[in-house]
Order: sequence, then structure tokens, then C-alpha cells
Amino acid sequence: MNIAITLALAATTAAASNAGTGDVSVVEARVAVRGAELAVSLALPIALSTTNPGQPVPVVLILPGSGPATRAESRSFAEPFLKAGIAVLTIDKRGCGASSGSWLTSSLEDMAADGRVLLDWLKARAEVDGARVGLVGVSQGGWVAPLVAAGRSDVAFLITLTGGGISPRATETFDYERNLQRGGVSGPALLAARKTIGAYFDFLSGKAPRSEIVALLDSGKDQGWPEALGINRVLPSDSQRPAWSWVATFDPGPSISSLRIPVLTLIGGRDRDPAAEVGAWQAALLENGDPRTEIRVVPSVGHVLTLGESHMRRDFNNQALAAMASWAAAIVRL
Repeated sequence: MNIAITLALAATTAAASNAGTGDVSVVEARVAVRGAELAVSLALPIALSTTNPGQPVPVVLILPGSGPATRAESRSFAEPFLKAGIAVLTIDKRGCGASSGSWLTSSLEDMAADGRVLLDWLKARAEVDGARVGLVGVSQGGWVAPLVAAGRSDVAFLITLTGGGISPRATETFDYERNLQRGGVSGPALLAARKTIGAYFDFLSGKAPRSEIVALLDSGKDQGWPEALGINRVLPSDSQRPAWSWVATFDPGPSISSLRIPVLTLIGGRDRDPAAEVGAWQAALLENGDPRTEIRVVPSVGHVLTLGESHMRRDFNNQALAAMASWAAAIVRL
């Protein structure tokens, strides 16, 4: 299939549907998943229910990014959909906010299993049109969402922001190399740091002991590169390692290749490696077959459509977010 690739901000400025105004009613609930309960919020556009009383509405399930994540952190991604007349389900990840469990001991498959339960929970609700439920994967959620949708014919569409095409290992390697470059690490220290990166992935995949990484980090304390590298800040314990093995081993290609639904992937032109991300998505979507499937590159933004280097400040390109919701509204015909 010839996937449409957009490389211009102008193509991401389409106006969102006027089906909704942003006024919402919210249903708070707790959803039981394996070994935990997730606190969720289902926001329903009031304008849509007023103009079509009693009619079930389309909805998106937002699957959040890495680390701790709460419903509040998904608000910026939810608002454009609500304004477009699409309901939104946001969640507190395991062990975050009001949810029980722990994200630290959750594997990628655990997160996908949670997503499947949430998808089924949505489809069973009277307010929701079960034929018009889509998925939005934010950052790490870009790996989770295709796993949730794989093998299912009841997902209306899938959107990712901004990733999911290249593997977690390649993504983390890029970040570690960038950390070392920013830290001015070179020469023998750079070689030692790169050896540590390899040992880290070997540990995650069960091929090497944790003690090997610890020894390498200790050996470089006087040179300063371990602090620049940053692996010591994310190194799991031996007991946590099985839940994190996917970071070293997961290949996102098969789950993406299995999708036979409309897919929109949004890639920041200032994100890690946009060319590699585009190439990975192109290759994985070759058999998709849906003419509405699209890859959009927004040149001015970084990770998850943030402006410049503002990822931690959460300043987003609102035009691109509105266009994302407009694309979804067209899929569900609002």
C-alpha cells in the first residue's frame, strides 16, 4: 500500500468538527484488571448528547506514555476530541493516582491486557457506540495500542503520538547516545559507556547478571560518564527485571503489520529520529490497505507534539492536536 506521508504543518491545520463545544459530563469509575483496579474517567460531550439525546457516542481510549501517568496528564490530548464531539476515556496507570497495583512491575503485555479490558468495558456501556471506539497511544502507548488492537475487528481507528514504529531498544539507545553527547563524553569513557548500554540490554533480556552493569557503572565514577548516561536512574532490580525485558526484546512490527483499520501516526520533526520512525511505520503498514491510513510529520514539534524542547513543560502544537481529532471525527462521521 502507498501510505500518504505529510511533511507540512499546513496539512495539520484542518478545523475540527463543530459537533461539540468542549462542555462535558464525566463518569468516574474503577475497572478491575488482572491484579489491580484502574481509576478511569469517561468524559462525554454534552453538546452531542443534547443534539442527539439517547444516542450512543463515539469514544477514544487514551493509552498513556512511560513512567507514572494520571488522568490529568492526558487532558491536553483529550480536549481536542471532546471539542470534536468524541467522548474520551482517560486512566490512571497502575500504581498512579487512584489506581492500585504498580507500573514498575507491569510488562508491556500487562499494559496491553489492561487496554483490552478497558476497551471491552467501554463497548459494554450504554453511552458508547461500540462500533465507533478508537485507540490513542501516547509515546509508549504507541507500542501498547497496536497490541490492544491486534487480532480485533471491532476497533474503529488507531492513532499514535509520536512513536511506536521503532523498537524500545533502538529508542533507548538513541536517548543514551544523546545523553553522552550532551555530557561531552568521548574517547575511552565513551567506549566504556557504550559497553554498559550493551550490558544493560543483556541484563533486561536475561543474558547477563545485574552485577555486571553495577560493576561497569562503579568503574566509571571518577570519569563522570555514568551520571551523563543515566542508566543508574532506571536500572530495575532483579525481581523487576522480567517485567522490563520487553525494553530489550520487543519488536513492534508484527502488531502494527496486523492492523487492518485506519491508522494515523503523528511524528514530531524534532523528535528522536523522525526519518527512522517514518521508515518503520511505512514498512509495517505496507499491508494495511485502508486508504485513510496516514503518516504525518509535523516539522516544528518534538516528542508527543510538544513545542521545541518543551516536553516536560507540556506546551503542545494545538493545531496538530486539533487536526488529529478532525481525522478521527471523519472516521466516525461526525
